[in-house]
Amino acid sequence: MSTVGFRCVSASPTETDVAGAPRSGERWAALDGLRAIAVYLVVAFHAGLGRFEGGFIGVDVFFVLSGFLITRLLIEEHDGHDSIDLFGFYARRARRLLPAAWLAIVGTSAMYVLVATPFERASVVRDARSAIFYVANWNFIERSEDYFGESIESSPFLHLWSLAVEEQFYLVWPLCVLAVIAVRRRSHGAASTVVGILAMVGAVYAVRVADGNLLRAYYGTDTRVYQLLVGAVIALVWTASPSRLVEAMSRRSAGLVVTIGLLGVAASAITFDLDPVDRGLVAAIATGSVIVGVVAGPTGMPSFAERILATPPMVWLGRRSYATYLWHWPFVIVLQRIFVIGPRLMFVIVTLAATAVAHLSMDLVERPVRRRSGRADRREDIFTVATAVATTALVGIVIVAAILRVDVAPLERADRPGSTEDGAVIAVAPVGTDVTNAAGSSIPAGTVAEVGAPATTTPSTAPVVSDTTEPTVGARPEPVVPESVPARTEELLSIPVPADLGAVEFEADYSAQLGCPNKVPDDIGRCVLVDGEGERVLLVGDSHAARLKVALAEHAAATGGTFAALTMNGCPWQDGLLYVDALPLEAAKQFCRDQRDALYDDLLDQFDPDVVVLAAHDQTTEGFAVEARPERSMPTDLTDLTGLSLIDAATRHTLDQLAAPGRRVVILEPLPNSPFHAVNCLSAAEFVDECSFVVGAWPHLETPTFRQLAGERPDLTTVDMTTLACPNFPTCRPIVDGIQVRTDADHLYEGWVQRIGPDLVRLIGLTD
Repeated sequence: MSTVGFRCVSASPTETDVAGAPRSGERWAALDGLRAIAVYLVVAFHAGLGRFEGGFIGVDVFFVLSGFLITRLLIEEHDGHDSIDLFGFYARRARRLLPAAWLAIVGTSAMYVLVATPFERASVVRDARSAIFYVANWNFIERSEDYFGESIESSPFLHLWSLAVEEQFYLVWPLCVLAVIAVRRRSHGAASTVVGILAMVGAVYAVRVADGNLLRAYYGTDTRVYQLLVGAVIALVWTASPSRLVEAMSRRSAGLVVTIGLLGVAASAITFDLDPVDRGLVAAIATGSVIVGVVAGPTGMPSFAERILATPPMVWLGRRSYATYLWHWPFVIVLQRIFVIGPRLMFVIVTLAATAVAHLSMDLVERPVRRRSGRADRREDIFTVATAVATTALVGIVIVAAILRVDVAPLERADRPGSTEDGAVIAVAPVGTDVTNAAGSSIPAGTVAEVGAPATTTPSTAPVVSDTTEPTVGARPEPVVPESVPARTEELLSIPVPADLGAVEFEADYSAQLGCPNKVPDDIGRCVLVDGEGERVLLVGDSHAARLKVALAEHAAATGGTFAALTMNGCPWQDGLLYVDALPLEAAKQFCRDQRDALYDDLLDQFDPDVVVLAAHDQTTEGFAVEARPERSMPTDLTDLTGLSLIDAATRHTLDQLAAPGRRVVILEPLPNSPFHAVNCLSAAEFVDECSFVVGAWPHLETPTFRQLAGERPDLTTVDMTTLACPNFPTCRPIVDGIQVRTDADHLYEGWVQRIGPDLVRLIGLTD
């Protein structure tokens, strides 16, 4: 009868290799070579090499390998001893994985302190802790609700999500193996079939989840487990009858299987039209093929492909792949902040640096700790597990947080425009004399210009002439900006940055994460935040629109109206348009199209709004240019247009779809963009005006197009929000009246949106 044994295990000091495979018995060096390919595909992807857009599938390769190696280890242990020593297993995992991980996470924290602002460092404390406790993937799933807004890709601990998936598998799978062994005692084929069916069900589940939430499918343990089970199935088949499997595989066929598998891995790593989950399916099958070809090839007769994988350099690199993976992403983050480096040079530097540190980690940390595995008895295994838990808690709760919150000046000062290299505040050119702005208030003399700008600046502010003979309802007059900025030297206004950086309480019930952001709902009811009997308002747009929900929802609640919001970060409101660079993954672009298709095909008629409010980032700034990606009912010549002509045509097409008797459409004109991250700057500044900037050419290039359309369509109005975002326009301050205005370079802070809510509602013209 199978038991969970707690016995003394006598093993050699080198019982496990870098991935946990037993060395007692046959060892396949080619699998080390496969690990080397996997880790450097990931490095290539993170370095930005365009040809390796799918290089992240290296993680998928690791998952399949881990499933195979760990399952084989457990099955062979049970077959040899009729039991599985759980304490021994967990102790070996702790000795193998934890010291290197502790070192890497603490080292990454120390590196990040040197290049990140206090705000950035505080924001990743949770990421570091989730990594040390191996729940990073679930932490990033929660954060990925805003994935296409302020990206989680800035976290130096992002890559550790995959280790969390593996550790969760290691924790649970040995217990599951006991159930598999019970089935296996009756029928080896039945055990393999059951696990194979579970793998297929898991794959289908992952694809289904990806249809509604790609990032949830990418990071989830439940949506990744099928890849680990693919490896487990191979291990079950192999341990059932290895000789029979070898006899069935000739040298030629084994080589062909390995070659086809490697080509599949390569194909899934290069650029072609597959989303990450579909690529993962291809990578899992391809990796399984390589494993089968390697382990089932005739003994002593390796194929050409296997010999390549088993060359000494490949094996050497593969055995250091774990630590290489731990260190490569922090090097990318740090180098990007200090230097301007192209992808190729980045790949070379990161490869050399991460591999060198990995080698030191193996010689100085990993091998000395793992040698104790060969002399461990039950008491020492229990002590190892207890020490691992205690040390992990100490590192995660105390040490990492202390490092990240240390008060040191960052090396990178790009987000501190009010500082020179020696840290001194520099004098700036004021805007000028008292000028009346669009809101009718006064711009005080002495407000600051953009640091580093010439002493004399001439913003382009020529009035936009509309063809309409009537004032545009809800539109604002063109802001008045001085013709020039007179040269003058003076110290910045001495308004200290508050300790809370201007954060205030706001109505979190209507925050950007509620409603149905970044989803493709089949029922508009899921997007309703306030359900009343009065005016029905629908908000559509990207993350800029999402930040406005707190104001519009509060108004609807106060007036008995109904308010719904359908927003997706990085997705324009126009039907058939996509930002070229804001959504790097093809699957995310498809997700944007799916959401807009759902809106214009079904959801709009379902909700039947009285007022549709449209808001988005400007569409002419570098990084936010748009392209036509129509999928249905679009003008046939749309894809032939670019720039303002494309924006005009797509906007007209979209407005036609929005039009309905009695319905008003309101376009909120895009806001000025800050040249730097506001909160990062504030967190490292002494005075508020170190982080102020002056708007240059204004308005955005597409704004005249929107105003022109408003002059042609009686159902359309535009709203100039300039002086709501910058009350001292053309100077934009990051904190006004003690409240933070922006959370980054372009998104309004929801606390500020709540503050300006009544003015915004009035400009839109909503019913009181």
